[in-house]
Amino acid sequence: MPGKGKKNELPGKYRQWMDLVEYIITKEERSTFFKLTNDRDRDVFISLFWNLRDPTPGTEENQFKEGHIRRFQYADKYFKFGSPRKGWKTDMGRIYIILGEPSSKDRYDMGSTVLPAQIWSYYGKKRPGLPPSFRVVFWKKHGMGEYKIYEPASDGPFSLLRKTKETTGLDPTNVQASYQLIQREHPALAEASLTLIPDDIPYNFIPSLRSRQLLGKLIESPREHINDTYATNFLKYKGKVEVDYSINYIESRHRAFVLKDPRTGLNFVHFAIRPRNLSVHSSGEDNRYFFNFELVVSLHKQKGNQPVFEYRKKFPFSGERDEVLQKFFNSLIISDFFPVAEGDYRLSVLLQNHVNKEFTYFDTDISIPTGTQPKPVISGLLISKEVKTIDRQVFIPFKLGSMEVNPDPRKEFGSKDKIFAVFSVDPGNYSRRIKGMIEVQAIVETEKYKKQYSFEIAADNTVKTQTKSFSRELEFMAPGYYSLAVRLFSDDGTLLDEKKEQFTISFRQHIPDTTTISRAVSFGNRFLYYHILGLQYMRLNKLEKAETMLNKAFNLRPDYGNLVKDFCVLLLKRKHSDRVLEIVEHLKSGQKDQFDYFALRGKAFFQKGRYKSAIENLSKANRVYDSDVSVLNYLGFSYLMRGNKKEARRLFSASLRLDDQQKNIAAILKDID
Repeated sequence: MPGKGKKNELPGKYRQWMDLVEYIITKEERSTFFKLTNDRDRDVFISLFWNLRDPTPGTEENQFKEGHIRRFQYADKYFKFGSPRKGWKTDMGRIYIILGEPSSKDRYDMGSTVLPAQIWSYYGKKRPGLPPSFRVVFWKKHGMGEYKIYEPASDGPFSLLRKTKETTGLDPTNVQASYQLIQREHPALAEASLTLIPDDIPYNFIPSLRSRQLLGKLIESPREHINDTYATNFLKYKGKVEVDYSINYIESRHRAFVLKDPRTGLNFVHFAIRPRNLSVHSSGEDNRYFFNFELVVSLHKQKGNQPVFEYRKKFPFSGERDEVLQKFFNSLIISDFFPVAEGDYRLSVLLQNHVNKEFTYFDTDISIPTGTQPKPVISGLLISKEVKTIDRQVFIPFKLGSMEVNPDPRKEFGSKDKIFAVFSVDPGNYSRRIKGMIEVQAIVETEKYKKQYSFEIAADNTVKTQTKSFSRELEFMAPGYYSLAVRLFSDDGTLLDEKKEQFTISFRQHIPDTTTISRAVSFGNRFLYYHILGLQYMRLNKLEKAETMLNKAFNLRPDYGNLVKDFCVLLLKRKHSDRVLEIVEHLKSGQKDQFDYFALRGKAFFQKGRYKSAIENLSKANRVYDSDVSVLNYLGFSYLMRGNKKEARRLFSASLRLDDQQKNIAAILKDID
């Protein structure tokens, strides 16, 4: 638990909130809250905290929240007397906040035998794991101060007795004698001094340890059955999902790794995510059911906040009840893939189901090496039930060479399922023979299972060796936990690379298949991937590589408007204005592309010093859309270069009205004046 210093560093209203929830907040929730750095995130978290505990979500009132606040305020007001602490911090305050008003209270304030004490009785029927009825005993130690919780096993009946002539010589360990003294005046208190659970009188007057367990359970009861997974993941997904989604975090399994496509030589990130739950909605009248998943994917440099690449993709489904039950009774797997430039990244994948506002999330580190590797590398190690050979010229997730694999992130198989080990080997610049070994071994030491399969990659003296993919069916294994290792060796036995996975063989003969949803892209549309890589290199400020990729994409699809625009933007950064004027003509006939056509032409003419042509084209762009800051600024500079300060001043002023944070434009405008 974080120290008080962190709590004292919070703004006042959040310190008060931490006091309010002291007895009901979980360890994970507390830890996450202390890590938040701004009030917006704290307010969102507090909203989630109460929503999670709302017994009637969707209604305006939150009975749990209102009841808790009411009990807290009562405890703070009425249990502070006789204590140096605030009322909510006392033992009585704590029990009252957690359990509420007892069904009955018995006070023992005036007796000659016992110290001031109280018994609070409760019914436990509405609280799972508690006895049907129980009591909590408080007493004033030494007869003064605040009431403390009495625990039979550690305090014992003797501690409840006043110091009198009758108790002076009494042996504190003689529990029966102490019990009998209390019983003469207060039979109910005598019973409670041995046990907090009615009718649970212990043998031989030894105080019950069940009472200690009961008190521990009472203290922890507000935190039991609280799924605080949202708190564990809040720092990851805050700002990425709406508040009303955040409370419905569901667990998931995932796989993610990098594969090199042998046809293009490009590196692709492949991933699959399997949510634990699948909520569907019925349209009612026509007996159709539907769900709508949406992927939100982002790729960041490991040391940086700006995304290198991000996209959204929806996966809707609608079908009749029987079709939905048949396809998705075992949940579903959503898989996808995209090309990635070399570097070290953090991949974040958010999956939302708009039915019931559920979401799941994972992130992982990925690394793409620069250049061709000197040694062979194993990639895409998968254990799968199904391996298909496909002849279609398509890009699909988890396609290794000509093999299509549908991996289940659970990695659990039936004892009679066919199981395959599937992987790829990129030899890199290594041209000598490679010896390979697949080894399957039981993880539990008491199991003796161990099986090895060998393979070989022949020497290849060509300049570039393509990635090779392998599939090997594994022999029968008894139920248990297993490890799979693939190793590559040189001729002299030197280990070149190694990859490992773990999987489970179930006691069930067959594990039902889980439907995988993904999308294929025709090989003829591979320009999209060169386009994506070009944009990634632009964000990485690797402009030469960006130009190479966008040029490849343009040569494959010169009529794709968005590609032409992005390519022109890059060429302007590279000062290749003649090339811009050449390829921008592909936008000329498109009605929706008129603004970009004239804006890009105008900027290219400006770079060439042809300011009259720049003004002509930029003015046409401005007539199509008059609120683009970049066009206004280029127009202003063009007029300035032609000596028309008045028009330049007008345009710069208009630009600043749209964006007043342009310090350089403000400085130029001041110089003109």
